[in-house]
Amino acid sequence: MEIAQNLYTTERRRGNDYICGLSAYDVMINGLHRDDAGFAALTQYGATGNGILLLTQLIDKRRAANAFWAEKSQCLSPVNARKMQEVAELYADVLSALDAVLPNDIIAATQNGYPYEAWPAEKRAQIADALTTCKQLEQQAADIIADVLKHW
Repeated sequence: MEIAQNLYTTERRRGNDYICGLSAYDVMINGLHRDDAGFAALTQYGATGNGILLLTQLIDKRRAANAFWAEKSQCLSPVNARKMQEVAELYADVLSALDAVLPNDIIAATQNGYPYEAWPAEKRAQIADALTTCKQLEQQAADIIADVLKHW
């Protein structure tokens, strides 16, 4: 459980690249709100490439987290099992919020060369708002996980 908890770290890894922890939400949100030359640097994975890599990784990792915590909830004491099921439900809510603003056709189009910069400001604002909600949900999940580990 501690290893899974650390998968969503807020620290930078691999040089200056984020691995979609809570701080990665801030990078993406700040980047989506910008409309200048610094926009790509804030949203892209590292210095080059398409910014959608962060979003697709975030979505994939949240799907994995949802499945992991749901499965682990069945292996714990009843009190901790309820808490882990709540965590799994929070991750399900994260995925729902992202799916609402990032349907597969948008993700696929972006992966095929349709960059963040080409998205209308309104769409970027919708995605940033969804990411803000997701960050809050994930913070709640992280607090529950930390509580379970503290009182193990």
